[in-house]
Amino acid sequence: ATCNIETSPTAFLTLPGDFTAMEAVVVPRLVLKEGFLVKKGHVRHNWRTRWFVLMPGELMYYRQKTDAVPAGVVELGGCALVCPVPDYRKRPNVIRLTTVDSREFLLQAPDCETRDSWAEKIGDAIRQLEQDKTIANPMVTGNDIHCVPRPSVDAHNSELITAMQDPDAGVPLGEHKCRLKTYKDCFAGCELIEWLLSWSFVTSREDGCRLANSLLNEAYIQPVGGLSKDSFKKNSHTRKLAFVDGVGALYRFSALTPAKPVERCFSTLTRAMSSSDSDSDCNRHSAAFRHSVEQSGGTVEEIVRQGFLMKKGHRRHNWKARKFVLRRGAVGLLYYRGSKEEEPMGSIPLVECTVEEVQRCEGFPALSKSRHDHLFTIRTASGVIYLLQASAKEEMLAWIYAIRNASERLSRTESSVDGISDQG
Repeated sequence: ATCNIETSPTAFLTLPGDFTAMEAVVVPRLVLKEGFLVKKGHVRHNWRTRWFVLMPGELMYYRQKTDAVPAGVVELGGCALVCPVPDYRKRPNVIRLTTVDSREFLLQAPDCETRDSWAEKIGDAIRQLEQDKTIANPMVTGNDIHCVPRPSVDAHNSELITAMQDPDAGVPLGEHKCRLKTYKDCFAGCELIEWLLSWSFVTSREDGCRLANSLLNEAYIQPVGGLSKDSFKKNSHTRKLAFVDGVGALYRFSALTPAKPVERCFSTLTRAMSSSDSDSDCNRHSAAFRHSVEQSGGTVEEIVRQGFLMKKGHRRHNWKARKFVLRRGAVGLLYYRGSKEEEPMGSIPLVECTVEEVQRCEGFPALSKSRHDHLFTIRTASGVIYLLQASAKEEMLAWIYAIRNASERLSRTESSVDGISDQG
C-alpha cells in the first residue's frame, strides 16, 4: 500500500477564537504504509492475522480491515527493530519490534519483499521520531503532518551502518545486562569504538566518539540502559558529546537490518491442491501440470505472486484475510489461514477459469451496503465463484493479471498434452 493521507475522526485541531467544539477542524493524518501482517499474541502466544496501519509516531493494528477502532497501538518512540530475526527460526519473514519498555512484538509478513518493505518504513519512522527529539521545536509532534523537514542524511554514515551490521564482520552484538534488565542485540560504547579503529574508519578514540555521536544524533543508533540514556538526555541539545565510550554504556541499532542472502520464502508443496472448498477437478489436470513444469524448467516451488487478500466464505459468507500463493505451473491458487502456513486451507482451480474486476454490486446485493472496494472474482470451470478483495487497486490489477496469465498458460499446456495423447 502506498503512502496516502486519510482523515481520522478522532484527530481534531481546535482553532483560537470563539469556535465551539462542533466547529473543530479535522486534521489529516499521514498513512506511511498499511497491509496485513500476522502478529504473535502476548497472552495466548497464538498467531493472528491483523490489519496494520503505520503512521508517524505509531503503528496501529486492527482485527478487521474495516474496524474503526484499533485493537492495539504501538508507540514507536524509543522502539528498536530487528529484521530478519536470526534467533527466531520457527517462522520465516519475521520482524521483531521492541518498545521502550522492552515489550516485544513479533510480526510475520507473507514474503521476504513485504517483510523488508515494512522493516524499512518502520525503521524510517523510528529514526524520524528520534531526530525530531533533537530539534528544538516543542510544538512539533510525531503525528503532525506539517513536521519540520528531517535533517539531511550523511551518505557516509548510511554506508557505515551497513558495514556495522554485517553478520560476519560487523560490530559484535549480544545480550547485555544493565540495572537488572537484559537487552538483546546490543553493543557497548567501547566495542563500537574498537571496531571503528580495527577497520581504520577512525585513527583515534576521540575521532571515533565524534563519529559515533553523529550516528547517535542521526538516530542510526540509540542509547539503551541508564548510563547511555542519561548522557544522551544531558548532552543531546548541547555541543558536548552524548556518546559514551565505556563498557557500561549500551547502544543498539534503531533498525537492525543486516544484509544477507535472500531467505527461502514459504516452501509448502502442493500436495493439498485437491482440497478446495467445493471443486475436485484439480487432479484431472495433473498431466498438464507435470508437463508445464517440465517444459518451463522450473519447479512447483517457484512463486509467481503471494500476499494477503480478503476472501468471502461460501458457507457463512463472512470475510476473512487469507494468504494466497500462486506458483508457476500450479493448477490451483492456494490459500492459507495466514497464521498457520503448514497446510493450505484450499485451492482455487485455475484451468479454464475467468477473472474479472467487480465494477458494480450487481450479483452481489449484500455489498451495496458495505464499504468493500477493489473486488474481483474468480469463476472456475465448474461455475464456482470466489469473491476476493485486495487492499489497493494496483494490487488487485496485479493479481488479476497474474491469475489470467497462469490460467491461459495452463490451457495452452493442456491442449498440447491432449494433442500428444491423440497422436499416441
